[in-house]
Formats: sequence, C-alpha cells, structure tokens
Amino acid sequence: MDATERRTRALRALMVLLLGLVAASVFFRRFVWSGFGRIQIVGGDSDLAYVIAEHWYRWMHGLEGWRDVPYFHPVHDTLGYTDAQVLFAPPYAIFRALGADMFLALQLVAVVVVAIGYVSTYVLLRRHLRVRVGFALVGAVAFSCSNALAIKAFHMNTLGVEFVPLIVLLGCEGVRAMRAGRAMAAVVWSGAAGLLWGLLFFTSYYSAWFSVVVAFAVLIVGVLLAPRRALAFARRRRGDVRRWLPSCIASAAAFAVGVLPFLLTSIPVLRESGGRSWSEVLGFLARPSDVFNLGHANLVWGGITWPGTTPAESVERALAVTPLLTVGAIVGVVLLRVLEGRQPGMGCTARTRWLTAALLASFALTALSWRFGDHSAWKVLWAIVPGGRAIRAVDRVQLVLSFVYVVVWAAAMDGLWTRLGTSSRRARLVGCAAIVALSVGVLVEQVTTQVPKGFDHAVRQASLDAVAAPPTRCRSFVVIDPEGRFTAERAQLQSMVLAVHLGLPTLNGDSGNVPPGWNLWTPSDPRYPEAVQRWAVDHGLDPDTVCAFDLDTGQWVP
Repeated sequence: MDATERRTRALRALMVLLLGLVAASVFFRRFVWSGFGRIQIVGGDSDLAYVIAEHWYRWMHGLEGWRDVPYFHPVHDTLGYTDAQVLFAPPYAIFRALGADMFLALQLVAVVVVAIGYVSTYVLLRRHLRVRVGFALVGAVAFSCSNALAIKAFHMNTLGVEFVPLIVLLGCEGVRAMRAGRAMAAVVWSGAAGLLWGLLFFTSYYSAWFSVVVAFAVLIVGVLLAPRRALAFARRRRGDVRRWLPSCIASAAAFAVGVLPFLLTSIPVLRESGGRSWSEVLGFLARPSDVFNLGHANLVWGGITWPGTTPAESVERALAVTPLLTVGAIVGVVLLRVLEGRQPGMGCTARTRWLTAALLASFALTALSWRFGDHSAWKVLWAIVPGGRAIRAVDRVQLVLSFVYVVVWAAAMDGLWTRLGTSSRRARLVGCAAIVALSVGVLVEQVTTQVPKGFDHAVRQASLDAVAAPPTRCRSFVVIDPEGRFTAERAQLQSMVLAVHLGLPTLNGDSGNVPPGWNLWTPSDPRYPEAVQRWAVDHGLDPDTVCAFDLDTGQWVP
C-alpha cells in the first residue's frame, strides 16, 4: 500500500467518522446537546427496557435467575412475556461496571447499537456491493438514523433492527470466503451470521421475524422473475456440495444455538396466550393513506404526507420509508433496466434483477400489511406463517424494509452514476446534480422535529436512591396510588423499576403479555386491594409478607 492509498483510506475513515458523529448528534440531540444528561428513552413502556437490561446485569452477578424477571411475582419464567433484549446486555453491563446508572447505561447502549447499524450498513455497501463512498454514507445514515426509528426511540427493542445489516454482512463474508476456497473462514463467518440471527429473536422478536419474512419474500420473487436462471444455479450448486455444505451446516447449527433461549422462554407464553387475536392485529394495521405517513413532525414532509393519525396511532402507523428514498430507489432501478436493456444481447445484469426482486417484494409486503375496511391480506400470514400470531404491530415491517430500500437506492444510484460517465457533458452535469440533490434530500427527510424532552438521569437515579429500605417482613411488594395521580401503565412501570433497583420482586407488571388470572392493572381502583389479596392467596404467598409502596408519598405503608 503506497502513501497515496493510505491517505485515501484515512480520509474515507475520517468522513465515515465525522458523518456518523453528526448523524448521532442529530438523532440523539436531546442526549448529546444536554451534555449527556437528559435521557431520550422515555415515554410509553420505555421503562420496561430499563427493567430487562438491569435484570441481565443482576443475573450476571448471580442475583436473579436468567428467566425470572422480578415482576408478576411469584410467576416464574417471566422473561418470555416480552423481548429479552439479550444483545443489549453486554454493552449495558460494561457501562454499568464503569459507573453509569441504569438510565445512562441504556442510553449509551442505544448509541452503540445505532453505531453498529451505521457502520455495518456502510461496510456492506462498500465491500460487497462496491458502492461509492458517498452513496454508502447516505444509505448508512438513512437506515440507522431513520425517521421511523426516531419516532420509535422509546421502544428500545425496535433498535434490534440495527443488527440486520450486520447479519447480512457476516453472511456475505461467509460467501466470499467460500468462493475463495477458505473453508474455515467461511464456516466461521457463516456461523457468526447464524448465531447473531438466532440471538436477534431473543433480543427483538419483531426485527428477527420480519427479517426472515423479508428475506424469503425477496428470494421467492427473485426466483419467479428468472426461474430458469434459478434452476441452473441450483444445479451448479448440487455439483459443488462439498464447498458450500459445511458453511450451511455451521450457520444452521449456530442459529439453532442462538434461537434456543428464545424458544425456551417465549414458546410457552405463546401457547399460554394463543397469540394475538385477529381483531387486535386489525386495529394496528396501516391503511393505504399511510404509504408515506412519517408523522406530523417530519422536517421535510410534515403534514404534506401525514394522513392525520392521532398521536397514539402514529406510534405504530407512521413508520413508512421516506418518499425520496422510496421513489429514488424505484426510479433508479427502472432507469437501470432501461439502460441495460438498450445494450444489444446483454439485457439486465443479475445485480439489477435482484434489485428489482427486492423492490417488488417490498411492495408486496407493504400492500399485504394494509387494511381495507375490516379486511387485510395480512391475515394469510397471520394464520399460516409460524410465529405470525405473535405479531401485533405489523407496520414495523417497514423498519426492516427500510434496509432493503437503502440497499436498492444506493446500488441504483451508484449504477446510474457510473453510466453518466459515458453520457454527454450536459446529461452528465444534469444527472450528477439530480443525484446529489436527491442524496441530500434522503438525509434531510430522516429528521423529525419532535424529540422527547427526556429526563435527567441523575435526578431520577437520586429519587430511586432516596427510597428507604423495605420493612424486614417484606418478601415482595405492590405499589398503591391512593390519590390516583398515576396512570395504570405508569404505576406498573414504576413498580417494576423499583423492583430491579431494590432487588425485591413485585406483584405488579406490564408487558406485551400477562400471566393468566393477573388483574392488578390499576392501583387507584377501589377493588385493587382485593385483587392483590386474591392473587397472593391463589399463588401461595403470605399476605403479611407482601408490602405496599405509596407512589404519592414515596414511602412504605406500615
């Protein structure tokens, strides 16, 4: 490597670093601009993420069983009632060990996870799709810091989608090593991809399940577009079994190992609950009017494409892939097909065919997820695809599809840029200017003006530290709210955070599923004490050992 190449590589690395820092400072601007004091993971059921992260930290110290999160006491195996978020646990434990409180530690984990999505997308586009640096950088930011992820910032588990590019990257490295005849490296890379994909199920079920559905959809459409080429490919692979079979076995075995904890914890809960009812799923489905629903606070589109959903609806129906990214990908692929079709005896390249397949698969999945009145084609997937009945917020498929659109957009723009080099001077100037303008637009349209105000993590941690030790008779507790100052959800989450802070299990709880017979939803309800008493007796608890913590006074009730 000569000096010029070293300087070029250093300059590229600096560009990646600087754009990543700018993107992160915008995406996490409340956290960054407050001097890392205000936490953006706030609102909704965000406290559940703190509880799960702290549970893993306590498990690492031998304080809790790995499947027994200290809520819904004394029910065991409560981890299966929500996403386990296990891939977040290692960096969380490191930040906690370095002295961060649970709130700051998890916010730092969010930054790390977004960085993983950013870097892995960039490397994938550069190394395996040979995309120019500029398009790879734009694509990496558009995926890792998307408008949809900003809207879902309080749902920490949705950040699991940031691992999807890394899984694809590891798989591509395995294929490259296999083609180069490096059998051991191929096995290692393929095994790593399989293991990470399996663990993604144990981290963010929606991200993992949708990634499988999207992958199969792209594969099916690709085969349907060119069945003869697919058959010829299969025949060639059949004669080369010894080269690819070890990598496939390694990937499958590693996936089985990674997904096993998920199966042990979540399948019993799914059997217990029967999954989501169709009426429940139907209520969460997007409409055709949501095709470019980015919420009302998007910097570029705002109310232009916003169909007027309520704030509650926007949480799950404003996750669309942004318009310039979508339209740019479509136009780019169409132009590539037209230009390649003009070449005598050539036709579309394999790359363009797969880009087309990815787009068509994305269209199909988006259309399937739409609701028309009281009907939706998604019911087919809900009914027959394994694991489909566990999915309620179907529009989150857009989080995975955004990765598909980013890959297609970056590859298409790169292909068009190459062809502009052989065009007339005027066409080259106009074309390059249009692509540059589009690239800037794709970046800007990811910005949302509505960022949670967050909370000061030091103040909240101090409020937890101020809670007195529970009475010695306490073996578990519930929260009470005599003045009715807390919503039912907030009261439950407060109890759960307090439980992991004190190391004392609570009968309260809040998650995507609840144990059979549990009905302690509203601490301010006059029937609440009776419900607590009934739950304790039915589950063999001594009522005298179940203490009460008053959320209004912050004191234990004698």
